[in-house]
Parts: sequence; C-alpha cells; structure tokens
Amino acid sequence: MKHSATRALALLKTMNLRAVSSVRDLAADTGISKPSVVRLLAILIEDGYVQRSNKIGSYMLTENVLHLAAGFRQDSVVERAARTPMDALTAQVGWPTALGMFEQGAMVVRYSTIPTSPLAWYRTTIHQRLPLLGSAMGVAFLAYSPQHVRDELLASASLETSSPIDSIDERFERVRAQGYAIRAGTAEHPTFSLSIPVHADGRLVAALSITIFGRAMTIDDAVTRYLGPLRDTASAIGKRATAPDQSIF
Repeated sequence: MKHSATRALALLKTMNLRAVSSVRDLAADTGISKPSVVRLLAILIEDGYVQRSNKIGSYMLTENVLHLAAGFRQDSVVERAARTPMDALTAQVGWPTALGMFEQGAMVVRYSTIPTSPLAWYRTTIHQRLPLLGSAMGVAFLAYSPQHVRDELLASASLETSSPIDSIDERFERVRAQGYAIRAGTAEHPTFSLSIPVHADGRLVAALSITIFGRAMTIDDAVTRYLGPLRDTASAIGKRATAPDQSIF
C-alpha cells in the first residue's frame, strides 16, 4: 500500500509540471511501468484528482489537487518578504522569478511568480529541488557562502561534477566578480536563468533568479536589462526580511 501511495504521489508531482501528460510521458519521467501508470491513473480518476483530456491517451489534473495543500501553512520570513518585490518585478519585466533557499543539500524553490508571468516555461517550480552545482541558484548561493560553509557544501555535492576543485573555485570567483551566476539553456530546456544572492541583516539567506527564453535575447542582453532590477528586488527582500534566524549560518 505504501509503495502504491508513493507511486501515486510521484504521478501527481510529475503531472503538475505539464498541462497534459500521456502514459508514455509519465512512465518515462517516473520510472513506473506503463501498466502500473494506467492502474494508478484509474484510481486517481476515481478519486477525482485526475481526468482524461480531450487529447486521446492523455490526462490532466483536476482542481481537487488544490485540496491536498489546503492545510499547509508553513512559510518563512524570507519567503513572505519576497512575495511583493518579486511579484512587482515580474509585473514590470514579464519574466518569471524564483526564490530558492538551501535545504538538505540542494536549493529548494520556496516562491515563484510563474502564476503571474505570461512568459513562464513551466506550470510551477514550487518545492523543486535544484542541484548546487547544476543550477544558477546553487552556484550563486555557493559563491557567496563563507569559505568554510562552501567547503562543507561542496563535499556533499561532490557527486554532481567531476571538475577539479580549482576550476570550481575559479567559477565562484568569476561569479563574485560579475555579481551573478548563469544557467545556460539546452535544446530540451531552451531557457536560461540569471541568479544572484539575497542577504538579510548581513547574512546570506537565499538566491533569487529570473528565467528567460533563449530565443528572446542573449545572456549579455539579459544581464544589461535585468541585473539592475534583479538586484533591486533582492535588496528589497533583504530589507523586508529582518529576522536573523532565517540564515543557515
């Protein structure tokens, strides 16, 4: 029963990343066999969390999934402080922004303006775990972490890369020199992200990023246009987040 519940939750989380999902998509993304995906979808349909879409062989979530989070009220001072400045930035520039905080070896998205952005690539990234060395948020956070903390975090992230420590340190120096980290786009994910640190009371508390379609502009153009507003937003978050216990240090 526990195994079935775990697999059903995996399906729901995966479906949350797309408007419509096929059995093939779900099997590939979750590693669950197609027959098991079909059986689990039938249960979720019966319970009212999933419905068949107009496209044959495809499925989508229903509004009932919102009830699963109805009793969840956990947030943080930093997260609450970020909402208004981030919403204002997305209203100004259109592109979605996200706030990531370090949790158990990864950067976890705690707030995102995807719902209000007309240019968002995903439906949501809330609670998504991003690798420290494989994301702009992670690299920005590492680059601005105190040396002893960074060494500890890098030790836990050693499996993420085969690059020598010297080249990683040079990367962090470059990030600090330019003031931001970049995640380049790929053919599969044609967006890139620009990320900077967020400080409150002189402490590193989070990383803030903006995500842009690669075909819309170059990274250099994005830096020219948005680094200033992104920094202003990070500064506003820091000023609003005055609780010192939000830092991990």
